[in-house]
Amino acid sequence: MFLEELGVIERLILIIATDLGGKKKAIRAENLFEEAVSQLSYSKEEIYIALNQLFEKKYLIEGLNLTKKNILNNKNRRRIYYYILEHPGTHVREIREELNLGAYETFRNLEYLEMFDFLRSKKFMNKKVYFLSDTNEEFDMEILLFKNLRTKLIYHQIKLHKKLRLSELERILNLDHGQIRPHIKKLLEFNFINSINENNIVYYIPIQIK
Repeated sequence: MFLEELGVIERLILIIATDLGGKKKAIRAENLFEEAVSQLSYSKEEIYIALNQLFEKKYLIEGLNLTKKNILNNKNRRRIYYYILEHPGTHVREIREELNLGAYETFRNLEYLEMFDFLRSKKFMNKKVYFLSDTNEEFDMEILLFKNLRTKLIYHQIKLHKKLRLSELERILNLDHGQIRPHIKKLLEFNFINSINENNIVYYIPIQIK
């Protein structure tokens, strides 16, 4: 999946590490270095540099018998990864409910996926939410806010009309102000819209999303 970014020596060391992990042996940098020196016909310096690169790129984690190469071999870990691929910005409870997984198994597999740089997480509305690590963080807030379809609908009406007051939103969406205000508050808080006052009337205008 990611092996194209590795050099020849890094790939060879990763094979050795995977073999060790398959024997349920925790990967230790010093032990792996000695094993690689005994098996490969490269200088100790070349092996040392390649080994450090594998740890820096998070292909290997000190003390684990897993590698980035085989981390998705676990069925439920793979299910979690692909669920987040299809549902970016999801949170733990949603993952557990949709995939019918226990709390410990979910937390542990999410931890492994983050450790090996498959996932990244952030706090949103007092929840920890997850994205693939190679997705653009610039769009996180848009994804998170618009997971709520009513928030998305309100924003797009404001964007479509360029400027709307609350009573106009109530009429267009056939909702009362109590149903609209929480979404307006979120859109204002996260800088998707602005409020302006014209003749003592508050209007909402869109802020261009990058």
